[in-house]
This record gives sequence, structure tokens and C-alpha cells, in this order.
Amino acid sequence: MSEQDVTHSSTKQRKSGRTSSGKQAPAIQRPANDDTEGWKAFWKERGQPWRTEPEIDKDRQQDLERCLANIPMEREKDILFFDGFQLNRNDIEWLLATQKKPDRIVYFNIDNEQRQRRESLALCGANLHKVNLSGLPMDRVNLLEANLEGANLREAHLEEAILIRAHLESADLTGVYLEGAYLGEAHLEGASIFKAHLGKAVLNGSHLEKTNLSMTDLREAYLIGAHLECTDLRFTHLEEARLMQAHLEGANLENAHLESANLTESHLEGATLCNAFFDRATALNNITLCNNKEQVFARLADLSWGDANLAVVDWSQITMLGDEHEARNYKKEIYQKKINRGKVIKTEHVWWSPKSRQFETNIKVELSHTRISLLLFQVYLCGCLIC
Repeated sequence: MSEQDVTHSSTKQRKSGRTSSGKQAPAIQRPANDDTEGWKAFWKERGQPWRTEPEIDKDRQQDLERCLANIPMEREKDILFFDGFQLNRNDIEWLLATQKKPDRIVYFNIDNEQRQRRESLALCGANLHKVNLSGLPMDRVNLLEANLEGANLREAHLEEAILIRAHLESADLTGVYLEGAYLGEAHLEGASIFKAHLGKAVLNGSHLEKTNLSMTDLREAYLIGAHLECTDLRFTHLEEARLMQAHLEGANLENAHLESANLTESHLEGATLCNAFFDRATALNNITLCNNKEQVFARLADLSWGDANLAVVDWSQITMLGDEHEARNYKKEIYQKKINRGKVIKTEHVWWSPKSRQFETNIKVELSHTRISLLLFQVYLCGCLIC
């Protein structure tokens, strides 16, 4: 027998789980509870590579089974069956491995009308505060009003999951899969949702203030009335997203894609839209770009308008662009700082130094350029309106 035949024969034996003598290869024994690596290998051998923790004991299994036994298939309304019930990763892994039914259909009534939805596992109201759930297959799991504050959900699969009114403040959702998930009125303040997948997700009325959503996929997502104040949306894909009446005050939308997005009546005071992308189908009806009373203005430098309909915007509200306002503020601030380490002479109103005249000259030039840009932009608008 050639060396190639020997290699091929030994490979077949390993795949069949047998040794060279033809005997069945011994299975990995159940590790000790503190053997982390042993449990990972144990679950991997059994086709569950997402499991990393020891299996829960029989008593705990019976407790969880009793909770699930009380959940009816037909419901008049959503009930928090696990209201405040503390669960950890060990519990969730066992539940997903033994109780999850991806194709289960649940019937419930809304306004005396029976509706249905797919629900793989009901964990409504569960307490998962700061639990590590990274990488778990939790698609279609019902986590209505669950407490997931500070939880680690990195790269977890939550496609079509129900997270309505759930608490996800400061949670790590980096790379999470939430396509088609329901997150209406959910609390995600301060969460990290970097490079996440939220296509067609429903986030109406959700709280995403000061959240990192940069480079996230939000194509066709529903964000009607969502709170996105001071949110990082740089390089985010929002094509065909519904952002009607959304609060985007102070949000950073640099290089964001808003082609065919609906921004009707959205609030963009103080938002940064530099290098963002619109197109002919982007709806800008009655958007708000500035708050003159509080001196908050949107920044629009190098925004690609892409033939968007600008006639539906009330341009009379704009007294200046955010870019000009920033330049004006900078001019005021340079007098309040020590420009260099040399001697600074105090006058009656301002601090003065040998180099401050050059700085003043530079800022005047910058301010002039901004005013010219605003003037050209107004001329461009007039041309659009005439056409």
C-alpha cells in the first residue's frame, strides 16, 4: 500500500470516529465544572460549538421547565412570564439546546383580532443584567421588556427577535445580527452597536441617544419617532430607512447613506451631514435644520444632494449654516486662550499675544469662505426652486 493510500485510510477512520484497529474512538468525557476549555471541546464534539459553559443541574432544569410549562400558545396579551427571573449564560445555553422551537407559531389577540407570529422561545421580562450572551443563536426569542443592561451580545444571532421595551443600556451589540427584529420603544442609550446588522428592524420610538451606530446596516429599518440625539451614525447605511419625526439633534451623519430614506418632519438641529449621500427619492419634507433661539445649526458641507427635492424644505428658517456658526465661535475662542508660550498681554477686553493677529487673519479668511459657500448654496436653491 502506498503512502497516499495509508493517509487516505487514516483520514477515513478519523471521520468515522474509529481508531486504526477498527474500534470506536472514545468520546470526550464530561469535564469538571471548572474546566472551561474541556466544556468547549465537549460541546463542540456534540455539534454545539456556541456552548461554552457547564450544563445546569437537574434541579435547575426542572425549575426552568416549570416556568415554560405555564406559557400558553394562545394569549390575550403579552405577559412577562419570567418577570425579574435571574438567568445566566448556562441557563440560556440549556434552554436554546433543549427548549428552542424555531418554527413555533404563537397566537395572540390585538383589538379583538387574532394574529400570529413566530416565537422560538419565550423569555419575557427575564433578568439578564450584564450576562455574556455573545455568539448565541437567539433568533426569534421573545425578550419583551427583558433586562439586558450591560449585557455582552457581540455577534449574537437575534434575527426576528422580540425586544420591545427591552432595556439594553450600555450593552455591547458589536456585530450583532438583528435583521427584522422588533425593538420598538427599547432603551439602547449608550450601547455600542458598531458594525451591527439591523436591516428591516423595527425601532419605532426607541431610545438610541449617544449610541455608537457607526458602520451599521440599517437598510429599510423603521425608526419612526426614534431618539437618536448625539448618536454616532458615521458611515451608516440608512438606505430606504423610515426616519419620519426622528430626533437626530446633534447626531453625526458624516458619510452616511440616506438614499431613498424618508426624513419627513425629522429634527436635524446641530446634526453633522458632511459628505452624506441623498438621492432623488430621499424625502426631506418639513425637516428642521436649525434652532435659531438656541443657536444650533446643522452642518451641510460637502453633502451630496443627489437631485433630492429641496423645494419641500423651509429654507427661511436658516439664518446661517453650522459651518459658519462654528467659524464664528472659533474666532471668539482664540481671544480666550494663550496662543503660544510667549508673553501674553492682558487688555481691557481680550488677551493679546504676538501671534494672535495672524490667527485673526486666518479666521477672517475662513469665515469669508463659509459666507461665500452659503451664498452659493442659496443661489443653488433659488435655481432649484425656479426649475
